[in-house]
Amino acid sequence: MIDALVCFGEAGHVQRTRRGILALKEVRAFRSGLDVSALSPALSVASAGTAGSKVPVTAQGIAGLVRAEAAQPVTVSVFATGLYNPRGLKFGPDGNLYVAEGGKGGTNSTIGKCEQVPAVGPYTGSPTGGRISKISPAGVRSTVTSQLPSSQTSAETGSLVSGVADVAFIGHTLYAILAGGGCSHGVIGKHNAVLRIGATGSAELEVRALSGEAWARAEGGEVREAVELLLVARELAEGPQFSAVDRADILFRLGVCRYKLSSIATAASLFDEALALAGSSELPCDLLRADILGWRSRCLSWWCPRFAWPECRETWR
Repeated sequence: MIDALVCFGEAGHVQRTRRGILALKEVRAFRSGLDVSALSPALSVASAGTAGSKVPVTAQGIAGLVRAEAAQPVTVSVFATGLYNPRGLKFGPDGNLYVAEGGKGGTNSTIGKCEQVPAVGPYTGSPTGGRISKISPAGVRSTVTSQLPSSQTSAETGSLVSGVADVAFIGHTLYAILAGGGCSHGVIGKHNAVLRIGATGSAELEVRALSGEAWARAEGGEVREAVELLLVARELAEGPQFSAVDRADILFRLGVCRYKLSSIATAASLFDEALALAGSSELPCDLLRADILGWRSRCLSWWCPRFAWPECRETWR
């Protein structure tokens, strides 16, 4: 784990090491043309500690690993600390530095639930812990979100962590790419994706986190707990930054949970509402519509044998 972000006194580029221990790149504090070569793995000895420990990063320790062009003097200082497996980073339009972090990994296993990753697996993971940090020009770190998945390879392969892989800006909008999610990585219900971070950075991520955790709980048999999480997500998704498809997806998941609790009529009503929302959107959602129709058919199969078929068909057409 890298605990510190290093700021070179001249323009520099910090590349990834083979094992991914150091994954800082595009450090552009200044622009005098210094070419910084790939840092030696020896830096991991200076900056990476065992789990639960932190070894301080010293300017003297790093300076010895930097090769200057044309004998230019190099000054090195620690700019920010408290990062967990930092990956990509970008300066935002607000002047702050945004850092994607893999997080600390997790302990949840999905062995027997889905296909596992060969060679470096089985992974273990957590639905939260992957993080995006914002670092001010003064080097003060704050959390944009820590509600993204984090996972790690097997202990035999070094427990290498994946999470938020990179961040980018289009105008004033922050995007992040996830690399630590999915059932194969020990995280059910949270898939790798490109996320758009809202202006506040909270509501969209909170809804995604609640929905993903609810789906995982439902898969694990904790259906009532899943319903409670989805009800919170449903309320948050009424905000203007959410699309009809976002709301339809939450209603679909809520309908599945109600079906599993044998509340068939409630489930059918939720599926109908989700289908109407999906149909009203101009966004592509064919897979979601197919899922909704599939589960709605289950309600039909459960309901109709209990009543006269003509009346049932009229009600469910």
